[in-house]
Amino acid sequence: MPAQADGIDVTDHPPSEPALARTPVGGLTGTFISRQHTRIGREVDNDVVIEDLLVSRHHAELHRNPAGQLTLVDVGSRNGTFVNGRRVTEASLDDNDLVAIGHTTFRVVAGMLEQYVDTGEVSFEAVGLTVPGPHGRPLLDDVSLSLDACSLCAVVGPSGSGKSTLLAALAGLRPAATGEVRYGGRDLYRDYEELRNRIGFVPQDDILHRELTMLAALEYAGRLRFPSEVTASERASRVAEVTAELGIAHRGDVPIGDLSGGERKRTSVALELLTTPSLLFLDEPASGLDPGLTRVLMRLLRQLADGGRTIIVVTHELENLHLCDRVLVLAPGGVPAYSGPPAGAAVRFGRDDLTDVFGDLSSRPEEDWREPATQHPPVHPTADRPASSSTPPRQQGWWSQLRTLSARYLAVLAADRRNAAVLALQAPVLGVLMLVALPAGELAPPDPPEVRLVSTAGLVLFVLLLGATWMGANNAVREIARELPVLRRERSVGLSLSAYVTSKVLVLGTLTVVQAVVLVAVATARQGGPTEAVLLGWSTGELMVAVALAGVASMTLALLVSALAGTAERATGILPMLLILQLVLSAGVVLPEIADRPVLREVSYLSSAQWGVAAAASTVDLGELQVFDERLRDLRSVDASDPLPAVDALTTASPTEGRFAHDPSTWLTAIGMLVLLSLTATVATTLALRRYDPGR
Repeated sequence: MPAQADGIDVTDHPPSEPALARTPVGGLTGTFISRQHTRIGREVDNDVVIEDLLVSRHHAELHRNPAGQLTLVDVGSRNGTFVNGRRVTEASLDDNDLVAIGHTTFRVVAGMLEQYVDTGEVSFEAVGLTVPGPHGRPLLDDVSLSLDACSLCAVVGPSGSGKSTLLAALAGLRPAATGEVRYGGRDLYRDYEELRNRIGFVPQDDILHRELTMLAALEYAGRLRFPSEVTASERASRVAEVTAELGIAHRGDVPIGDLSGGERKRTSVALELLTTPSLLFLDEPASGLDPGLTRVLMRLLRQLADGGRTIIVVTHELENLHLCDRVLVLAPGGVPAYSGPPAGAAVRFGRDDLTDVFGDLSSRPEEDWREPATQHPPVHPTADRPASSSTPPRQQGWWSQLRTLSARYLAVLAADRRNAAVLALQAPVLGVLMLVALPAGELAPPDPPEVRLVSTAGLVLFVLLLGATWMGANNAVREIARELPVLRRERSVGLSLSAYVTSKVLVLGTLTVVQAVVLVAVATARQGGPTEAVLLGWSTGELMVAVALAGVASMTLALLVSALAGTAERATGILPMLLILQLVLSAGVVLPEIADRPVLREVSYLSSAQWGVAAAASTVDLGELQVFDERLRDLRSVDASDPLPAVDALTTASPTEGRFAHDPSTWLTAIGMLVLLSLTATVATTLALRRYDPGR
């Protein structure tokens, strides 16, 4: 007898066997007969309860009208509801349609829903994968591979044989130009939007922040990969399960940078296993490990495969291939030279040692190493299939991602104590140096009847703004470049680029503002001014605002440089050129002839330091402080026998420099330009990071 639930009958008998056009992935667990209204989700008050953290508490609803037509409605789930591989918000269902929710697939049969759960025991096949190279020679050349459920396959070959290209094609990250990849009989490229949550990918580079403890890193990863409604206890329970399975639970409180190479690799695997993938890809996980750790890692992969996963690993390590079910050997140019059991590889090449095979493949690239062709169905260019979105659905809303990313970044900065100490000390140290080195009393007018013929107020502001510009740029110039491996992987599982960049701007911007406030407070302690604010009523605070915004603008520009540079070393190398450019473009406050040159004058409008100087100069009323400097500079020289021109220059009023006028309009214009430059650099950084999107 079927078990009864509100609005639904549950049966355990197998389905009938009609000829079906679509094949569900997973094993049959029951058949549900829908009534008028059926709710599906993770919470126990649903009619169909799916115990899967990728499923929302209330995920979807199924409605049956009087005519028997079924309509599926997504009720705001994070991971989406899919019909025949396409994400839908509402869809009418016909016989043989496949409805996918998390790791569960429902097939519509005569108005009923057959439930299949993907436990990892699915076949995997690639047919005729070809990827063209930049100069006509292919990176992959008609590669085919067939794996049974719960298999461990090693992809080996010399450098330049396309191993990493193949892995990315098999995982759907960069689909092959021609060929098919089938997951449980389904076209992975066509249905990638649905099936992407069944795939885990561990790149060669570490994808975890070395400053965080292992548990903290996995907790933040879980917050980004699971829907926001998954509770902290549920995430912690899943992290505990995965770390126990991988044998690293006892190292949870150890910073990732202090773990052994093997433990770091297992932590990267743990991150991917959080979402219970059925397919796991690893690119050179043994790189940098000693033979003992490599053997431990390969045995672990064998255990994971036996536990219900299909695993494909790219490796140069040949001693433990006997642990694999299958080996794929690629020759240079991505030519499949052998695919089969490990024991058959030596026979195929007539060598006792596969290391010698690598030498043969590399030394005789002109030889046709292709394994005798096997028959497979014709394949088609991937462009013929409906293109799925390269950007996955977000597991959390934008604000939730922003909070998680900001909290994680703060934790990363705080965990690196040496760097945190440098960040905390650089503003007061720089401020003390300026306090000692710069002349005192320059930002306030002299007491009457004293007249200051030569003022260095412009120099004080120039040095102050350059200090803030340097701190802002130095804070940010390495931050994105050094996180690119993490960013690439998280982008492929739903990270919002705008939330990521905004989190950097918020954290680093707050740091830069605090540094600027400290810098101004310390450096101007002997300046006696500024004495009169333009707009805010507090002259020193107004100066702090100008210096802080100049530092933030410089920081956002450095983030853009970091995103474009690609590596932390390259970004750091660009930093001196960036600072010298800011120095030259803002030097007009001390050397007006620079600001008057045609090209430099126009380019200086793009300089945050120049606009910071302009806002600060407006606050301190620099035109009035340097009024005699301007008059004498215009005179240049005087005949000692005729001093009257000098007297006239000192006593004749001259117009105040427009850029430095002590009025709200001038100050707000400079502040507005600093805000505009910051926003422009932030948007440009977000756009620049799109080149790291999956498939690019």
